[in-house]
Amino acid sequence: MNRSLSLESSFFGPMSPDWTVADLLAWIGADDARCHDERLVRILDAVCRALDPGTTPATGRVVGLVRAVAMRVAAQPGSGERLVGEVVGVPSAAALAPSDLTTV
Repeated sequence: MNRSLSLESSFFGPMSPDWTVADLLAWIGADDARCHDERLVRILDAVCRALDPGTTPATGRVVGLVRAVAMRVAAQPGSGERLVGEVVGVPSAAALAPSDLTTV
């Protein structure tokens, strides 16, 4: 049986499921090029939908998704302190046992 960690593959570079939502937004905001990095669409879309399950983001573009996540964080005090992995259902790197990463 294969363990499905589909969103885990959305984490790249220094990103980690152990970051808070606020950390993710700060990291994106620290480099203008990240606001246009299409690799961020999946994780931002998942965070956006998880923070507000009743709403579908209006755009699949990075800038629009960053704005939507930031608005949700502003509207929901404390949501920025939640771990990205917890929000989107991806276990933290520390919680993954080596056997979880192997395909059988």
